[in-house]
Amino acid sequence: MKNKDLNHELVERATTMRKQQTPEEGKLWHLYLKKLEPRFKRQVVIGPYIVDFYCSKLKLIIEIDGEQHFFEENLEYEKRREEFLQGEGFSLLRFYNSDINKKISDTETMIYHRCIDRAKELGIDVPVRLKERG
Repeated sequence: MKNKDLNHELVERATTMRKQQTPEEGKLWHLYLKKLEPRFKRQVVIGPYIVDFYCSKLKLIIEIDGEQHFFEENLEYEKRREEFLQGEGFSLLRFYNSDINKKISDTETMIYHRCIDRAKELGIDVPVRLKERG
């Protein structure tokens, strides 16, 4: 998708969401994803949707689901959203807020291994590692 095709309201909303991230998003970002290679971005517009975290090299999306995702009125939207993203060739990895709050180490391990597996699926040589502190 070219920049001129982006929905500017969604871009503005994504910017706001980056500044007002949930505690769980902030925790995962600052403790892990910010330091992970290949690089992830926060609150990225993809088509008509905003995703929590996105790695363009791996076409990998990580979503952190709060309880609003389980309300009956949101289930159809979530299904359409996931079908669209998968149809565009993206892989989704979902976690619940409780995973971040109670099992962050397990969550980090799952992300690490999914990144390695995704690179293999795509047939690309991408090192997966934590950045060295400088």
